[in-house]
Amino acid sequence: MDRTHSIRATRESGGIDMALTQSNSPTLSERAISTMSRDGSSSERLSDLPEQWRLASEKWVELDGAARLLEDSSKTIFSQIMTEWGSIPVNKAEHKSRQDQRYVDIRKEANEMRTQANLAKVRADYMKMKFEMYRTAESSRRAEMSLR
Repeated sequence: MDRTHSIRATRESGGIDMALTQSNSPTLSERAISTMSRDGSSSERLSDLPEQWRLASEKWVELDGAARLLEDSSKTIFSQIMTEWGSIPVNKAEHKSRQDQRYVDIRKEANEMRTQANLAKVRADYMKMKFEMYRTAESSRRAEMSLR
């Protein structure tokens, strides 16, 4: 896990030059990822909650974008198949187009991607809930300390 850090000024450019020096310290994201299991659950280290929430939210955004792209693509494919039927009535062309294997396959793939995106959203919401619980508990603890 070698990382490169350090910045130094250069006389030639008058600006900065990114010098590459070895560092073995993991980034905040790498630490948070290492505390998360494959199913999206996390460690109980409270300091990792905000980063885990961010990572889970980014995963949801990526999967949601992929699902939307597939859903939009299915509409395009449906239109292309409809035009292949030519001069038959539109209602019959729609019926036949919905049975076309290309359309069935992309709708199935879009549905699976939407399910993955929804699961990622639940995981992100769970991380947010844990973070909010932590913040509330800390706030309550501070309020109790001031009452004494």
